[in-house]
Amino acid sequence: MKYNDTQPSHTFFFRFLTLAQPIESIPTGAGLTPNETQLLYEIALSHFEGQAIYVKQALALKELGSPATLHKRIQRLRETGFLSVEQKEADYRTKYLVVTPLAIQLFESLGLAMQKAIHG
Repeated sequence: MKYNDTQPSHTFFFRFLTLAQPIESIPTGAGLTPNETQLLYEIALSHFEGQAIYVKQALALKELGSPATLHKRIQRLRETGFLSVEQKEADYRTKYLVVTPLAIQLFESLGLAMQKAIHG
């Protein structure tokens, strides 16, 4: 499908969803849940905006679950290789969540799927 100004926008979105669906489970075979995926997106968005997000901030994302649930999701994202934790030398009490090269590879694949959805 080539880009065409007469096609409705939703056509591109649904094509993207179709192309992206298998990509999200490929990197580790982890099969992230929608809530884990959303948490990864939130952390990655902060990362790509140049703002480190620390564990305490992630646990405060109440719209994504309770602190205990979010802690489990963070742990799962670490176990699957999408997140790592870093500490700054100045303050070892604060732990920052960092997207890994595997997560960046996932977002690269999703970006390519988006381009393909629009340009065919």
